[in-house]
Amino acid sequence: MAGNPFAGIITPELKQLHKFMIDAILEDTALTVPCTLIYNATKYTECSNCIINNITGKSSGKYKTGGPIAFTNGQCPYCNGVGKVKVESTDTIYLLSIWDSKKWIIPSELATKVADIAVQTMSKMTTYPQITRCSQLQIDTKIENFGIPRFERMCNPQPLGWGDDNWIITTWKRA
Repeated sequence: MAGNPFAGIITPELKQLHKFMIDAILEDTALTVPCTLIYNATKYTECSNCIINNITGKSSGKYKTGGPIAFTNGQCPYCNGVGKVKVESTDTIYLLSIWDSKKWIIPSELATKVADIAVQTMSKMTTYPQITRCSQLQIDTKIENFGIPRFERMCNPQPLGWGDDNWIITTWKRA
């Protein structure tokens, strides 16, 4: 029998063509959707729902006219009497959403938790710092008003590629 008929067919040119094709799929105008990365709140702002006590800086327990949640005297349901509310910081990036479980790439550390997985996303390696810093994800900001839930990352993004690790796949569960 002659040598391996497939020897040498994976050339640098083929790898480069593959990279170009996947990069084209991941462009903002291709098969990706705008997604909101939500970071842990590090800033606080004065509650817009109650009147703040100038001495304590906390809620006076009185509703501020025009606030989002009306209440009678007592504890403000918006800030829970604290007088301040957390402000989430966000970024919008474009991710390829993979909803079909038959298409998922399951990292070995999640093999026993497959039932918890809700969606996977694929993106360029350049999004790695943003994705690892975020606490939650909301997929497809164009349809977020239709009840699409938020997701939490199940593990760190996994590198993906033909020896170059140009992309990452991230596994998410419902928040």
